[in-house]
This record gives sequence, C-alpha cells and structure tokens, in this order.
Amino acid sequence: MAAQRTSCTITAVEPDRESFLEATENFRQSPWSDRLKAEMITLRDFSGIEPPASFECLVSNPPFFRASLKSAVEPVARARHSEYMSSAELLESAARLLKPEGTLQVILPYREGTIFIAEASDFSFYCNRVIKVRPRPGTQPKRLILKFEREKRPLEEKFITIYSGKGYSGDFISLTRDFYLDF
Repeated sequence: MAAQRTSCTITAVEPDRESFLEATENFRQSPWSDRLKAEMITLRDFSGIEPPASFECLVSNPPFFRASLKSAVEPVARARHSEYMSSAELLESAARLLKPEGTLQVILPYREGTIFIAEASDFSFYCNRVIKVRPRPGTQPKRLILKFEREKRPLEEKFITIYSGKGYSGDFISLTRDFYLDF
C-alpha cells in the first residue's frame, strides 16, 4: 500500500518466519517489487544494525493487547500482545531510525491509541494527526490512525466511518479504493 502511494523504497520488518515468507512472495508478485524488500528480524534487532536516521517514515500496526489472555496460536499471540514488542521498543526504534523530520504512523484500538499518544511524548514524539475510525454512523471510534512527528503542530483530527446504511461509506471507499478490487 505504501508503494502505491509513494516512490520510496520500502523495507518491511517481520520476525515471524511464515509471515516473512508470505510478505516476500507478495512483494515478488507486486508491480512495485523493485522497491520492496522484507527482512526477517525483530524491530529491536533491525534498529540496532541499521544506520541511525535512515528512514523518512515508519508505519506500524503494533501489538496492542497489554497483560491480557493470549491466543494459543503463537504467531497470533506475538502479533497482538505488547510483551513481544512494547510501545517503548517501537518508540525507541523510531527515535533511532527516523530522520529528524521523519514520521511514525500507527493504527491502534482506541484505548491503546490514547495510551500510546501519552507514551510517545516521553520520546519527544507528538501526535499531529489522528483519524478516528468508527464502524457505523453514531458509534464510538474503534481504531485510531495516528501520525507522530518530533515537532509539535496543531492537531489535525478527522473521523472516518466504514459502513453507511447501505454498504461502505464514501469516505472509506475514497480512502481505500486503490487497495481493493471491489471498489
């Protein structure tokens, strides 16, 4: 998705072997394969070997469950639970890997996103944009799409509703049109 919207070279970091192999195959088949590569490594280890200030942007769908019951399926538990990659680990890696003007963009459940915003300030990252994603009109947001920068700016805030009364909303279709064949 990032390759569709930018002309950047994109490096994916994936510690799970099966997910890494799947990403590698997807990248190989992509029309943007010349700009995509995957590394089978943890973010912590990757940030330890990659030169500092190497990236313009980090995008993450980080683990978000904190001290909760884990899935019996180990890859699922690793992908969803913060003990496998904490907020601090993500923020430390972002602080090391991002260029001074670089951005960190994450998607989190609403509650965890509000906690992450507070934690990010301890690492001198400021939430400058938030997109609140709600499933249907009149419901509470379930996800937050957050953009962090090192310079504090006025907060940009937007709501997106996924479903309208008769299917996907116009905003959702506009946002995701390039990624779905059905639109």
